[in-house]
Amino acid sequence: PWPGIVSRLNNLTDDTASTSRERLAGLAAFRVSALSHALSFPAMKKVVYSTCSLHAEENEQVVMTVLDKFGDK
Repeated sequence: PWPGIVSRLNNLTDDTASTSRERLAGLAAFRVSALSHALSFPAMKKVVYSTCSLHAEENEQVVMTVLDKFGDK
């Protein structure tokens, strides 16, 4: 077995369980909120967004959602 968060929590984001999908959606929503907050500061020059997740919902989809909101700034 691999050490670390991926092997320990992989069952929590298994696409077959509805509670896992709900948890993943909640984490993604939190990430959108946190990233949006970081981008809301007028003096902000750069923001680095990084996760330890392998799921597109927490990575690419979060970035696309936030770019739709802040992409022109």
